[in-house]
Amino acid sequence: MLKSAPKNMNRSASTPEGVCPLRPGRRLFRASSALLPAAAVLALLLATPTAAGQEVKDASPTPTPSPTASEAAGSTPQVKRSEDMVVTATRSERSTADIPVSVSVVTEEQLEQSPTRTLDDALRTVVGLNLPLGNSDIIQPTTNNVSMRGLGGNRALVLLDGVPQNDAAGGYIHWNKMPLADIERVEVARGAASSLFGNYAMGGVVNIITRPLEPGRVTADASYGSFNTFRAGASAADSLGGGLDLGVFANYENTDGYNRTLPEERGAIDIASGSRTFNLMTKLDYKTASGVETFVKGGVTDQYMGQGTPLSNNDQRIYDISGGARFPLGASVLSASAFYQDVRYSLYSSTLVPGAGRDREYPSQVSQQPGWNLGGSLQWSKPLTGLVKFLTFGLDLQKVTSENTSQGYSMTGQPTTFRSSQGHQTFEGVFGEASFVPDPRFEALLSARVDFWQNAGGQEYSSTGNVTTTYPDRSATRFDPRLSLRWAESDELAVRGAVYRAFHAPNLRDLYRSSLQRTLQTLANPNLGPETLTGGDAGLDLKAGIFTGQLNYFYNEVQGLIARKALATTPILVVQPQNIGKARAQGVEVFGTFQLAKFLSLDLGYAFNDSVVTDNPADPSIVGKQLPDVPRNSGSLSLNWTPPWGLVVTFRGRAQSQRYADDANLLATDSSVVFDFFVSYPVLKTFEIFVSGENIFNYEYISEVNIGRRLGQPQAFFGGLRFRLPLAPFGAGAPKS
Repeated sequence: MLKSAPKNMNRSASTPEGVCPLRPGRRLFRASSALLPAAAVLALLLATPTAAGQEVKDASPTPTPSPTASEAAGSTPQVKRSEDMVVTATRSERSTADIPVSVSVVTEEQLEQSPTRTLDDALRTVVGLNLPLGNSDIIQPTTNNVSMRGLGGNRALVLLDGVPQNDAAGGYIHWNKMPLADIERVEVARGAASSLFGNYAMGGVVNIITRPLEPGRVTADASYGSFNTFRAGASAADSLGGGLDLGVFANYENTDGYNRTLPEERGAIDIASGSRTFNLMTKLDYKTASGVETFVKGGVTDQYMGQGTPLSNNDQRIYDISGGARFPLGASVLSASAFYQDVRYSLYSSTLVPGAGRDREYPSQVSQQPGWNLGGSLQWSKPLTGLVKFLTFGLDLQKVTSENTSQGYSMTGQPTTFRSSQGHQTFEGVFGEASFVPDPRFEALLSARVDFWQNAGGQEYSSTGNVTTTYPDRSATRFDPRLSLRWAESDELAVRGAVYRAFHAPNLRDLYRSSLQRTLQTLANPNLGPETLTGGDAGLDLKAGIFTGQLNYFYNEVQGLIARKALATTPILVVQPQNIGKARAQGVEVFGTFQLAKFLSLDLGYAFNDSVVTDNPADPSIVGKQLPDVPRNSGSLSLNWTPPWGLVVTFRGRAQSQRYADDANLLATDSSVVFDFFVSYPVLKTFEIFVSGENIFNYEYISEVNIGRRLGQPQAFFGGLRFRLPLAPFGAGAPKS
């Protein structure tokens, strides 16, 4: 329906992304697609029992859930767990030794020893996880996509202590609000998980778990290095008495960044892309003698990022608060949580002055993009005896809202087109899960979820014609089951398999925002429907001699995949997100650890993704094209030496083959090979010095092509100091918990 714009309408707009012509990228490792699979096969062949290796025995091979497996991820205060316990894969605490799901855990020690400075960079060696090539300190926040198992886009759910982190409007991730020093572990569960988590969990789930409060613990760190980069952080926790603990976490980073424009293309306006980030978080934990545990946590993130020219930059401010409680009810447990997030994002864009090349620009657009995310969950869990070993039931509620305004300007500074959009989505889900163990070596884990979601309040306004378009509300109900099986043939070998169905709802950006930037116009599509995935996987959990790891195969089909169809190419490119026919994502994952000696280990990983469009009657030209944001081949290695005198040495390598940024496969990034290192040594009982290097061989590669070709991270070196000190409680003097 078209009508005149109301005077008091809340105006909004999107963050558009441009497209420019691309010449073929640099080829940095032509043999990667052949060498990486060969290395993976060689790793498995070498994984045989030897006298020199120490075989790790599974202390609890029976696939029975822990008797205390009760709390939902993020629904309760986090407590320190051993490294072999996870909560993400089943929303209940389970041992990684017998879980019927492919899971990886990135520990606190691994994060501390990572050569990189941001969480997304630290996770690049996790097999099956697909991230942009540029790190979150540099690239525009709205391009921080995350997916798993070759699905591309934003088709994976990211949680922070169980709270959803996918942006309310576009589904991208604000990695910068998650400093490495405050994280206890990151759990990555592969495979569709909509049966437990609903929307976005189409490819899997990443749960970032912050450190539990340890009264008397004080930490601090500071570093300096390339690009005039300074980083500092500190945290402290104290017991206030009466079962109440308080923790405060803060960090700051400032970098001049580097010039991302190719040297041969630079003009007078091309400068380094710097950034500045500040995080502050506080947390209160309360425990009673009866076993009730509650928490409340609040935080703020403030970030400024340059985008490579004096007049193009963005800033964002994020406020969030969450809380939860865990109530023992005899043998069962009831958990509850709630959260609220407020994201304020501003984008300042520029355009080149015609005829001046890259020597002059003018401010061409200012966009304001606020968004809100409100929700909560309730979960009941109980361990049992007999055939059924565990039951859990729960419900989730979530509402996301986004409003955007975009004001254009001419070269003379006069206002031109004004656009705005707004809308919200609600999600309501009910889920259940049961573990069946008819034999100590066999487990069948069944989960299912019913989701109701609705798009409502959609409006879009354009000053061209002074017209407001009001979109009709739409709703749908979804049922998504999953069956996971595991047979433990022995302590050294177990076979896994799963079949599942999952969904991903269209986001508010694709539904309601039309945008115009340079030579690209994106049209909204309020008629988008959900994407539906059906598929399965099979895998091996293997312990053989000095090797411990996994081999996985997966096959998924997606009906109604959302892709951007080109409606016109002249005089500018006009695209619109549309549900296309069918896509397939299949592949192989192999990864594990070789314990070469008592203090020396080697981690290897390789993933092959065959992700293509298989059917699209509306536009057959993209059939057979590779899905965006997904490399066909990727691999990693990490050599870790930790002798008993305190020295830590990590050498890391990661490689990816070419990937595409668009559905027509016209815009390609380079293949890349990057090597990093990290070294630390304790100089005193409470002090540790460290040095690190990123891209130490200075390989040059293209990491972004959507709005022009942009260089990836060049060679960089950093040095710093860490401080840890357990102090006597400085509050009310209550005993430490």
